[in-house]
Amino acid sequence: MTKISVIIPIYNTENYLRRCIDSILNQSFDDYEILLIDDGSSDNSALICDEYAQKYSNIIVVHTPHSGVATARNLGVEQANGKYIMFCDSDDYAESDWIATLFEQIDKNPTSSVFCAFSKMNIVNKTDKAVALPDITESQYLPITEYYYIYINNMSSFLWNRIYRKDWIINNGLSFPLGLSQGEDLLFNIEYMKLCKDYFYIPKILYHWVDNNIQTLTRVYDPHYFDALKEFYYPRLSIIAKKDKQAFYDNSFYRFYTSMDHVMDKRNLESNRTKLKYCNYILRSAEFCDSVNHASDYNCSPKLKKLLKLKNYRLINFFLKFSRIHRKHKLRKETSSTETVLASKT
Repeated sequence: MTKISVIIPIYNTENYLRRCIDSILNQSFDDYEILLIDDGSSDNSALICDEYAQKYSNIIVVHTPHSGVATARNLGVEQANGKYIMFCDSDDYAESDWIATLFEQIDKNPTSSVFCAFSKMNIVNKTDKAVALPDITESQYLPITEYYYIYINNMSSFLWNRIYRKDWIINNGLSFPLGLSQGEDLLFNIEYMKLCKDYFYIPKILYHWVDNNIQTLTRVYDPHYFDALKEFYYPRLSIIAKKDKQAFYDNSFYRFYTSMDHVMDKRNLESNRTKLKYCNYILRSAEFCDSVNHASDYNCSPKLKKLLKLKNYRLINFFLKFSRIHRKHKLRKETSSTETVLASKT
């Protein structure tokens, strides 16, 4: 059995695809296969895939009609021959010891969720930012109760800085949920983490997430991103330790509340009536109401809670503009997770 299967879903990334594949071919590890899942690309990505498959015996290409990243990844898992599975996005690239380092640790710790630090590179702004758990400089175990700590430091939802046991995925019927515009990788990770005994974190940057500021399989602007946020609320809550639930409620309230700003964003070309209707939908959703009910008074004052129970965005906005609540109340963001669907590949 092959030890590792690297799954790369591909859709119209011809400008970056060679760099991505070359970085995987340049791995110090030698027992692995690469599955290139061409999701109906309309550029030269499919031709590039076939070119590499002709040159390298460990590359398998699957061409499929365009169905989205979740379908592409599920297909990759079905076709994989490896004991362990890793994922890579087609516009990113990995360090040469990416596979070897993660494999070494999961081979020693088969019941752990093994993950590493990574960098976020923005081509447009020419920035390169390390994403890592703060103050951890050596590889170490973390209790399974530390999910919130991992989440709030932007490291819970990504696939490409992790390694997975294929038998766990297959035997537990795990798959990437279909029909979501974003966040299928996050939900997959939550279900996988429920199977793990603990976490094993490697503080070394082994993967480079490249933000090209273009539309790819997993990155589109959606003014209705609250629909994705609410999909994550109860699944995340299900694995948040008791000690962190108040922080989670407060953070969720902040994100839900401010999601209405995105609805009213100038990029949203919908009518004002449609925008107001969607904001009212947010205010009346079970997820938002639950976060309001559990939010601390420090983050959501009793007066603001009472106002929000009107569940009418126009009235709420009117009262906030002309009341002391607006002058006195400031939303307090206790934590700064950037794992929002607007800013990430999730």
